[in-house]
Amino acid sequence: MPRTKLIIDNDFGGDPDGLFQLAHHLLSPSAEILGVVHSHVMPNDPNWPTHGDSVAKSIADTEAIYDLSGRSVRNFPGLSEHQIQHDSVISDQTLDFLVSAVESSTEELVYACGGPMTQLARLVRANPKNLESLRVLWIGGSEYSGKYPPGGSSFEYNLAADPESVSIVFANPSLQLWHIPRDSYRNCVVSFSELNARLSESTPLAKHLLETISQVKIRTAANGIDIGETYCLGDSPLVLLSVLENPFEPTPGGSESQDLPRRSVGLSGEYGPEVSGRTKVFSRLDTRLMFEDMFAKFGGFNGSL
Repeated sequence: MPRTKLIIDNDFGGDPDGLFQLAHHLLSPSAEILGVVHSHVMPNDPNWPTHGDSVAKSIADTEAIYDLSGRSVRNFPGLSEHQIQHDSVISDQTLDFLVSAVESSTEELVYACGGPMTQLARLVRANPKNLESLRVLWIGGSEYSGKYPPGGSSFEYNLAADPESVSIVFANPSLQLWHIPRDSYRNCVVSFSELNARLSESTPLAKHLLETISQVKIRTAANGIDIGETYCLGDSPLVLLSVLENPFEPTPGGSESQDLPRRSVGLSGEYGPEVSGRTKVFSRLDTRLMFEDMFAKFGGFNGSL
């Protein structure tokens, strides 16, 4: 029986970690997915060619996930990379869905976001009733310590795809904000040998997901990038922190976080002064639970007893 109502928002047309996350959520019986919002990727990223419309590619890339998982949900297109603007709130079917879902919710509603915050910022600016019922999980943003990985900066990928949207969302104190910044999601690493051992002789869904990673290795090599022997499934914490919480007094018991004063976020991605509200910032994630549950479900084992 579903225990968690949620909306999923991700850039499925880019890095395939979002496809792993979507499949994992679809196979989780405690998740009641009200809808899936398809967001854009970083414009002109050579590693994720989208042929001009990453939202259309996102919708197309998820079709196989629905077919092979035997699940289906309502899908909503977000603004494409060519439509982003926050000067005015223009209603469309996606924004109407989000407003209706929030205003009609009688319990906590999880908004699991693994890409840019464009659609969430539009929802915030629409100012729906009951916004405080929304618990936002966001994968993105740089390190609070200011210590960036080699070659990194405050302009983390998901933030850089629409920095203004992040500023808008972080400035709204009504939202419950659970934040998984880069130094946290970078720990969600699996090796190619693990993926081959657990997925290559498994279900058609598992084999399809493995192939999406193989294609990344080919594509990045063509761009002169050697990604080595591992891959970061950085969107998987959206599953861990929404449907894999403790059975009694539901909390993400195996993960560690701090409840911190909310910080503003500038257009450069750097954290600014404190603003109203609190943010639960995750510093350690229970990757054992997260990945073992994922591999089991991809192998056809049901999440119900």
